[in-house]
Amino acid sequence: KESSYYKQIEDIYVRNTGNSYYLPDCLGVLQAAYNDLKLGLLGDMRLQIRLEIESDFLAQAHRLLESKWKDPSAMLIGAVLEDTLRQLCNKHNVSEGDSIEVMNVPLRRAGVYDLPQQQQITAWAAIRNKADHGHFKEYTIEEVRLMHQGVSGFIIKYLG
Repeated sequence: KESSYYKQIEDIYVRNTGNSYYLPDCLGVLQAAYNDLKLGLLGDMRLQIRLEIESDFLAQAHRLLESKWKDPSAMLIGAVLEDTLRQLCNKHNVSEGDSIEVMNVPLRRAGVYDLPQQQQITAWAAIRNKADHGHFKEYTIEEVRLMHQGVSGFIIKYLG
């Protein structure tokens, strides 16, 4: 909704409500958007959309933490982390895996990030696995808060 294309189409529609003659004007805006996309001026739209979705999930996880619901928050943050690693695998031509650790090591070996980052991801994966398998007393709400902050920063650094 913040894009200039959306605003232009919305303005055309509002000015011409009830009049079907506004469609050619909208097509002109869409043609401009298509040309910008072809020239690479819009970036990777799929990545932008996924980042927005992950941001929404992290916001939900934050609200869960604020309500002291650490377990579903840890599960949600872990899912976001796993999806982020999948995106990094695709971006860097690394084979996708079916778990955080299966993708973590190859991403580090490919030079996407360094060993300390790999170790941090392993620690986050451990919290997520404990949450997913019902070992709720084996981690604290503070660890989940730190996981939330860390995963948020990781996404910004490596995908943002």
